[in-house]
Amino acid sequence: MAGLRDIAIRWYRKAFGAPKGSDIRDEGLETVLDGNSAVALSEASIAGHAVLGGSFPSTDADPVWLGELGQGHTNLYGEALSAETADGPRGIVAAATGLALAGRRATAFLSGQDIAATQDLLISAAGKHVPLVLHLGTRAAAAHGGTLGSGHDTVHLSADAGFFMLFAMNVQEAIDFTYIARRVTEEALVPGMVIMDGEQTALATQDVRLLSPAQVDGFLGSARQQIESPTPAQHFLFGETRRQLPAWHDLDEPVLSGSLFQAENFALGAFARRPYFDAFVGKSLTEAFARFADRTGRRYASISGYRLDDAQTVLLAQGAAIETARFAADCLRKQHKIRVGVLGIHTLRPFPDADIVDTLKGCDRVFVLERVDAPLSGEPPLTREVRASLNRLDDSGKPACRPVVYGVGGLPLRMTDLVALCRRTDSTSVAPLYLGLAFDDASGEQPKREVLLDALRRAYPAAANMGVRADPDGEGSRQQDTVSIAIHRDGRGGERLLGTAAALLHKVMGGRIRSRPAVSWENGSGTRVDWLTHGDDSLQDPGDGLVAHVTLILRRGVLLLGDEAKAFHIPAEAEADDASRQELLLGGLFGVLAGAGLIHANTRRIVAARRSLLEGVDEDRRETLVAAFQLGLEQLTEVDYADAELDSSDTSNRWQGAVPAAVRHLARDDNHYASLPRFWDQLGVLHRDGVSDRLTAGPYLATGTMPPLSSTFSDMSRTRSTLPEFDPTLCTGCGQCWTRCPDSAIGVVASAPAAMIDAGIQQSGADAVRQVASKLASRMISANKAAENVPTTFGQMLDEAFAWLGEKMTLPEERQQAITDGLASIGD
Repeated sequence: MAGLRDIAIRWYRKAFGAPKGSDIRDEGLETVLDGNSAVALSEASIAGHAVLGGSFPSTDADPVWLGELGQGHTNLYGEALSAETADGPRGIVAAATGLALAGRRATAFLSGQDIAATQDLLISAAGKHVPLVLHLGTRAAAAHGGTLGSGHDTVHLSADAGFFMLFAMNVQEAIDFTYIARRVTEEALVPGMVIMDGEQTALATQDVRLLSPAQVDGFLGSARQQIESPTPAQHFLFGETRRQLPAWHDLDEPVLSGSLFQAENFALGAFARRPYFDAFVGKSLTEAFARFADRTGRRYASISGYRLDDAQTVLLAQGAAIETARFAADCLRKQHKIRVGVLGIHTLRPFPDADIVDTLKGCDRVFVLERVDAPLSGEPPLTREVRASLNRLDDSGKPACRPVVYGVGGLPLRMTDLVALCRRTDSTSVAPLYLGLAFDDASGEQPKREVLLDALRRAYPAAANMGVRADPDGEGSRQQDTVSIAIHRDGRGGERLLGTAAALLHKVMGGRIRSRPAVSWENGSGTRVDWLTHGDDSLQDPGDGLVAHVTLILRRGVLLLGDEAKAFHIPAEAEADDASRQELLLGGLFGVLAGAGLIHANTRRIVAARRSLLEGVDEDRRETLVAAFQLGLEQLTEVDYADAELDSSDTSNRWQGAVPAAVRHLARDDNHYASLPRFWDQLGVLHRDGVSDRLTAGPYLATGTMPPLSSTFSDMSRTRSTLPEFDPTLCTGCGQCWTRCPDSAIGVVASAPAAMIDAGIQQSGADAVRQVASKLASRMISANKAAENVPTTFGQMLDEAFAWLGEKMTLPEERQQAITDGLASIGD
C-alpha cells in the first residue's frame, strides 16, 4: 500500500497549506486508504508522539508515521512529530502512558495479541485517568495454534480494563472515531480505544473522506489550550479552567502517583471512579457525536439501526460484520420475504444497554454475531451482556436471543451463510451456532474419512447441528450495481496492485470501494486472492464468497471476463521492471473493465486519471509508467477461455498422483493423532481432490497438532529459487532441518528420480527420453543403494543409468541419438 499512501499523503498535505475558502481546506479530501494508514495519518494531524512497534495487523501504521516524521512535518498545531520505539507491547503501552501523563498527545498502534499482553497496564492507565487513545487491529489470540486472522477475544478481554471502546464499522468510522475518541478522553480524562477488524478494516482499502484542518481544529483544538473544567469533580481538582490535556507529571506541580494504599483507602479510590469520572463518559460521547455531526455532516451514535421498523429477526453485530449483515438483510427481504433488520454496536464501552433494550423490544428473535467463542462459559461475552439487558423486559416483549460465532481466526463471513442462518426455523434453542463451517459431511466421497465421521456422529449426535453453512457448491453472492474484481497472485509480488486499482477505480468512477486483501503466512506457496468491489453510495461490504465480474491472474497475465466467458492476455515486455509490469497488468484490467461496459470511461479519461495519481514521481519515470499502463490498456489479446480458466485454478501446490511415499513407508493403521496415514486419509485427500471446503470440525484439529513429514504433501518446487547443497554422508538424522523449516527440510526438498526426469523433460522438451524414463529412474535408485561412492550430480547419475540401459536393450541408432541428446539437455 506504500504507493497508495504516498498519493493520499501528498494530497492531504496540500490541505494544510491550501488557501482559506478552497474546497479541500473546508470539506476535506476524498481518497482511498487502508485502515492502518488512515488512522496513522489522522493521528499525525493532531498528536505529537507515537510509540511504534506493534505487531501484525497494525504494522502498516508505523511507516505512515515515520514518513511524516522523515519529511519534517508538523501537526496542525505546529508541533513537531516524534516517534518512540519500545521493547514489546508492554513497553509500547508503558511509553505511551508516560507521554500522556506528561501532557503530550500520544498514541500507539497495537494488535490483538499485543493488547492481551498488557492488561495490567491498561487497568493502571485507566486508574490514573490517562488521556490516551490506543488503536487496536484485531487478531485472534493463539490457542490450539496461531493465526494471522481476526478474532474479538482480546477485545472482550480488555473490555473491563476501564477504557471506553469505539468499534469502527469501516475505515471512515475508524478515522472519525480517532478524533471523537481524542475529544472524549481529553474531556472525561478516561482513556479510549479505537478498534478495527484486521483484514476487513485495518488492512482493507476503502473510500474515505479525510477531515479538513478547519474541521479538525473546530472540533478538537490544541492540547495546550485552556478549557473550562467540564464536571464538578474536575472543577475541584483543577479549578475553573484547566489545560485541555492535563500534565499529571508536572515538574512545576510535583505529586506522587500510583502509590501503595491500604485496603480501605484503595477501595475508596476505586469506587470513586464511577460517579466522579466514568459516569461522565456517556454524556461526553453523546455530545462529541453531535458536535462531530455539526462539523462534518456524518452522524454517529452508540448503536445504529438498519431496517428495524418491521423486523422480526435482528442480526446484532459489531465491527465490519455490520455492513455484511445489512447486505444479507436486503437479500432476505427481497428474495425470501423474511423481515430482517440489523442492530450495530459501535460503542462497546460504555455498553449501550438501554438503547439495545429499546430497539429490540417486540421483535421475535435476535442472532448475536460473535467473533469469539467462550470456552467453559456457556455463552460468548457480547451475548451475555445483551441477554442481561433484555432481562429487564417481561416475557411478552423479550425476543429469543441466540449467539452465532463467526469469523474466528479469519474464517470467511459469507452473505450466503447469513441467509442460511436466518432461514432456520429452530428458534427455541439458545445453544451457540457456528457460522461458515460444518461439523459433519454427508458426501461420503472419501471412505476412510467417512469411518471417522460415522464414529463422531454416534459419539456426539448433537454436534452435527451446531454448524451453519450454505451449500459450498452453490452460487456466490453479488451485490446489485457493483463490480467485483478478483486478483490471483502467488505470494511473490503483486501486493500493491489491489490498492492501486482501488485508487484508480475511485478516481475514474467515484462511488464507494470495499476490498478484502488475502492474508497468509505461507510465503511463496499457494494462490492468494485479493478482492475489490466498487459500487455507488449504497454499497455495503459484501463479505466473502463473491462472484467476480473480472478475474486477473498475475502469474500468466490473463484476464477472465466471467459473465461473458471471455479471456484476454496482457502483452508482456521482457525488459520491463516490476513497476512497469504492474502498470501493464493494471492497464489490462481497466481495458477489460471499460471494454465490457463495467465502467463508463474512455481511454483518454482513464490514462489521465492514472497520470494524475502518479503525481510526485519523477517526470521521466512517470511517463515510462504511463506508457506501460497505456500499452496494457490498449493492446489486449483475446485467448481461448477454457484454457485460461483452467490455468486460474490453484493446483500448482496440490499433490498429484499416488499416495505420498511417506504415507506408504510408515504404513501405520491406527487413529493416533501423530499418525501420518490417518492425517492423509482424513485431511490430505480433501486437498488432493480440491474439496478442502468439505473439511469439518473434529477432535484432531482441536489439538493443533500435525504429524511429522506432513510437509511432504505440498509441492513447493515452483516457488524455490535455490536448493540446499546436501552431502548425505554427513547427515546424522538429527531432524533439525525439519524442525527449523519443514517446507525446506531435506526430506521435502529431495525429489524422486522419476520426478526429476519428468521435470527435466518438461523444461527441455526432450520427449524422446519419456519412453525410457521409468527404467532410468529404477536403475538410479538400485545403483545408488549399492554404490560405495555415489555420484554427486543428477547428470552423472543419469549418464550412468543410461549407459547401463544401453547394454541391456537394443535401440535404433536414430532413437538412441535422440535419447542421448535429450539426456544431455536434461543434465545441463
